[in-house]
Amino acid sequence: MRPASHRVSVSPPYRGETVRLPVLMGLVMTPEMPHVLYRIRDATGALLYVGITMNIAARLEAHRAGKAWFGDVAKIDVETFPSRLEALTAERVAIQTEDPIHNVQHAVHRGSVKSRRATVPEPAFLVRCHGCENRPATSISVYLDAVFEYPSAMAAYEDALCVKNGDCHGLALWSSSDLHNQPDLPIWQPFCDACHPGGRRYDMAVKGGHVSYLDLLKWSAHLAEKDWFHNTDWSQLVYSLMGDNP
Repeated sequence: MRPASHRVSVSPPYRGETVRLPVLMGLVMTPEMPHVLYRIRDATGALLYVGITMNIAARLEAHRAGKAWFGDVAKIDVETFPSRLEALTAERVAIQTEDPIHNVQHAVHRGSVKSRRATVPEPAFLVRCHGCENRPATSISVYLDAVFEYPSAMAAYEDALCVKNGDCHGLALWSSSDLHNQPDLPIWQPFCDACHPGGRRYDMAVKGGHVSYLDLLKWSAHLAEKDWFHNTDWSQLVYSLMGDNP
């Protein structure tokens, strides 16, 4: 299971000084790597800005170089998340509920630009049934038996490879067929009422066959509280619905 998010605070003398924080170098960055959610505050505690990044030092330096309000920075709260999707979810919730002064994207409370953004309807994606590929889906579901069996299936697969190759650490000894036979993550699939097969499942209701960004946000926040969440392909489903590749 992935580590839970955690928070730290730093209060360096930012006014006019160079930011000196560790920089991530030489990494192949993927959506499943840890991401940082940061909250920038002034000396009174007012929330100036909320953002996410994989490289906090570089991001703060960019703010320092390009944002006039950076001279007011007195404190930065940092919260880490196991993946980009979870960080994006937390960022959007923070912006919409905490109303940082200098955020524009996702903001709904302050100023004329934010008010105009609030009137723009959320994009919605039509989701069709996986079974008939015709009717709009009424739910997106995952089968819980497969979810709960996945950890033991992975353990058995890894044990078998250890015995076969005589090495539990050297991936170089694993053949392409070995990797191809790795158990697949249990998948979320959209179904209409007529096509939904039986079985014990966890359903996310789809209204009118359409899913919005806000739906994905709420569902991701809800599912992140489940111990079994990371034993499914939820992230892949979200990227697929949004037309984005991780």
